[in-house]
Amino acid sequence: MSGLDAQAGISNRDAALTSMNVPAFAGLGAYLTVGTPVETIRVRDSGQRLEVLERLEAVTRAIGVAARVRRAISAVADELLTNALYNAPVDRAGGPRHADWPRTRPVRLDAAEAAELRFGCDGECFALAVEDPFGTLAPERARQHLAESLRLRTVPVREGPGGAGLGLFEVLSSVSHLLIDVAPGRRTEVLALLDVRGGYRRLMEGPRTLDIFVEGVPA
Repeated sequence: MSGLDAQAGISNRDAALTSMNVPAFAGLGAYLTVGTPVETIRVRDSGQRLEVLERLEAVTRAIGVAARVRRAISAVADELLTNALYNAPVDRAGGPRHADWPRTRPVRLDAAEAAELRFGCDGECFALAVEDPFGTLAPERARQHLAESLRLRTVPVREGPGGAGLGLFEVLSSVSHLLIDVAPGRRTEVLALLDVRGGYRRLMEGPRTLDIFVEGVPA
């Protein structure tokens, strides 16, 4: 059974905002058929995004993913990498380093700060995860922003510099399942699952789910 089938209990088009602080985050491999190859790319420079997107396009085209679904996968990857490079990094005092920078301004991180992108596809589910070593995404704020966006069917105006709420809403609108795992101050991983069994319409009309996990917080 694929990860998509295992979570197909939610049938409405809007995202089901499930409970936070669930004690176990399964990770990308749990949503793919056993033995599915997973590719890993470390990204520390904003200039690498184009190279990554070209690789994703080549892989998804080779396995027969529909063109508009391929574009959705690329958009999700670009948004998650942008968050990891611009929104996640903080200075020694815990303040944002790049969150208020224009996204056209180059960013280069130290090797130990690199984001890690992983992806794989078993023919039914395309799974894509981006992990950063900062753990600065605020889970409750992100959840509230996403819930309000879904209620209004639009994106609320974002106040202040940076923040991942706007981008995460766009990601959630493009995927079947979105999972966020935060170890505060240590790491954030955002995992997107896309149903690639049909075309773009099937993806857009399918169910949406969101899970947010916070490590070290009792359920």
